[in-house]
This record gives sequence, structure tokens and C-alpha cells, in this order.
Amino acid sequence: MKNYPIDQSPLYKLHSKRKLENILCTNLDIEKMANYEGKNFKFFYITQGNKKRKVESPIPEIQELHRKIARLLCRIDPPDYLYSATKKRSYLSNAQRHIGRHALIKVDISKFFPSVSRLKVYNFFRFKMKCSPDVSAIIAKLLTVDGHLATGSSASPILSYYANIDMFEELYLLAKNRSATMTCYIDDVCFSGEHVSKKLLYEVQKIIRRHGYVNHKQKARYYSPGEVKLITGVAVTSLGVRLPLRRHRAIRDGYTHIFTAKTDSDRLTQLEKQVGRLFEASQIDPSFKDKAKRASQARANLKRRLLSKAFHPSSP
Repeated sequence: MKNYPIDQSPLYKLHSKRKLENILCTNLDIEKMANYEGKNFKFFYITQGNKKRKVESPIPEIQELHRKIARLLCRIDPPDYLYSATKKRSYLSNAQRHIGRHALIKVDISKFFPSVSRLKVYNFFRFKMKCSPDVSAIIAKLLTVDGHLATGSSASPILSYYANIDMFEELYLLAKNRSATMTCYIDDVCFSGEHVSKKLLYEVQKIIRRHGYVNHKQKARYYSPGEVKLITGVAVTSLGVRLPLRRHRAIRDGYTHIFTAKTDSDRLTQLEKQVGRLFEASQIDPSFKDKAKRASQARANLKRRLLSKAFHPSSP
């Protein structure tokens, strides 16, 4: 399916709740659903490293509506600098845009989804998409929880861009004025080029603060031309991209966990994780492709063995 300009979107100049329901192909009363607020979401925590992250996941029927709205937003012609939630672009192609011997700065917006307010979502649909006030309010309520974007919503990645399009366009104009290459991958924004400097990093942080956000001070970084740059989990050099050392270590540790697992069930869990790591690594370094295939085959064999044991408990 082809992309289209924003004014060709089915969501553009939408003034009827009934028409919105038809576009989303739903029999649900979306205004009623939107007013359910927190009842539309399940809440749980996941562990990432040493931290616990709260996940706000829409219930299935609401998640399906989020997916449909996300698909419509993703079909709007994206700017050249947007690499998240965009067809044929990824975290890898985002990093590849910065290959070369030049300086680079990157910033990471802290707690981005929880910081994108319902008002910003409303303003996008009301003033950029030119929807009626009531339709804009329904969509904004439907797509947010506790007044902000949900961390577990399929619509949040693309909506986090459009709800902040003015900020990102201001950053892009700054990049153009410095003859710099800019890319955006959700909350990760990078600038590279001959005229990129620590002063530019300060100007970028100033724009982000003016729009109501805080950047991760630990993750704000200036890289000199000769340094290896870490961008969206990819090590970028002047000649190309490679797998970062921490991902090499994660793969090495993954094999250790597989071999030391005490039960086949635990071993299968570790194999599942390792297969994912290896296939993802193979996108950056093709030498991991064979390892990924072998791990995938080992996973399939172990699954068959566990299934056989389930049906034939007496078998060895």
C-alpha cells in the first residue's frame, strides 16, 4: 500500500464519530470505550537490567483499535529523518545513516512515552489533522492512559512522533542550518556532520527542554570524528557498522546459560532468548547467521523431545 500526504489520510478532517468507527471497522461504541479510561489497560512490570519498567498494555479490543490507527498514521509520508515505525526503515538503517568519519551527537529523551501528554495527542488531531474537537478528544482518550501515551500500545511509537512534530521539525531545521544529518528513532535523536559540535548538543537540549521534555544526561553524548559511535544498539565506524561488545557478551553469556540449565524446560527458555539474539545480531554481522540457524534447529529438536515426553511420560 502506498503512502500519501497528511491531507489524504482517512483521519484528516474527520468530524464524525460514526465515520471514525467506520474507518476503524469496529462495532464498538468508541466514545463509550474512550471514557472507560484505565479499564482499557492492563498494568504490569518487566525487569530490564537492574530496573523495573511499568507496562501499560491495552486490552485486546482496544489494542486492535490502536493498531488500526497506527497503520493509518504510518501511511502518511514520513520525513527523511524518521526511522521508527516507518516501513523499510529500522534501528539498523537509522545507525547506517551516520557511517563516516565525522563528529556526532546524540540525545535520548527521558521517559518519553509517559511524558507525551494527552493534550499533545489532542492538539495533533485537532490542529494538524484538523479533526473536530469531539473526534480529537475521543481519539486522544482512546490512545492514552492516565493522561499520557501508553508504554505498551502499538500506536505509541508513531504517535510519539506526530504528537511532537513541531519539536522534531525544529530540530531538523537546526540540523539543516548546520549541514548536519539528523535521524530520529522514537526518543533517540542523532546529528552527524563536519559542523557538529558540543555547542550544537547544547542547542538541541535547549529545544527539547523548551518543548517540555528532559533528556537523559548520561546518554547525551558528543563523539569526535575518530570514535566508534553507539547508535540505537549498533556500533558505527567510519567504514560501516558492527555488533557492540555488550551484545557479544550477551551472546556468550547466553550459551553459558543454555549449557548450565538444570532442566530441559529451562534450557528451552534460554534457547528461545539466544535464537532471538543471534538472528538480530546476524542483521548487523552476517557471520552470526549460521549460529542462529543451528540454535534454531536445537530449539526445534528440544521442543520435539519435550512434546514426546508429554505424550509418552515413560520414555527416556
